[in-house]
Amino acid sequence: MDVHVETVLKSLEEEEERRRREGRPSLLCVGREGGQLLHVPALLRKPMRVLEVGLSAGYSTLWMASALLPGACLYTVEKDPTKVKLARDHLRQAGLLDRVEILEGLALSHLKDLRQPLDMVFLDAAKDEYVAYLKAVEPLLTPGAVVVADNVLSHREALQPYVDYVRRHPAFRSFTFPLGNGLEVTVKIA
Repeated sequence: MDVHVETVLKSLEEEEERRRREGRPSLLCVGREGGQLLHVPALLRKPMRVLEVGLSAGYSTLWMASALLPGACLYTVEKDPTKVKLARDHLRQAGLLDRVEILEGLALSHLKDLRQPLDMVFLDAAKDEYVAYLKAVEPLLTPGAVVVADNVLSHREALQPYVDYVRRHPAFRSFTFPLGNGLEVTVKIA
């Protein structure tokens, strides 16, 4: 991994540790293991278009964007302008801002406007909208597309409809990785 990216990731991890000690809200949604899990499919699949719903401080964005090939793009949607500014600064420091297009506002309104095929999707925003997010982009998923949803163990009740949907859908194969708050990894097989 590029030294600039690794420096920013470590800085965010240190900030997260300070926040935890001080009882402040978390900035890192997936943590290092979750970030690595997002990085691997991006390395292996070599996606041209990735979608992230829920930018936060840009931690997961850094993991995915650092694995993209030249010419690939990661679209990320975030409604909080403060988080957008923070993430943009982190992406700039890591030298990855040119690989990321930040869509500011409500996720569902942006998702309905997407037209490009998607090779990978990461969901980490309003838990009760995961099924709606996936349904909005489902026609854009390429064969072999990977969809990762965070918080399926920590928010089990809220995300059970999402887990049921991906597990029952005939075009998907899905399983839970018990890392961090639980990551549901789904592959489009048809």
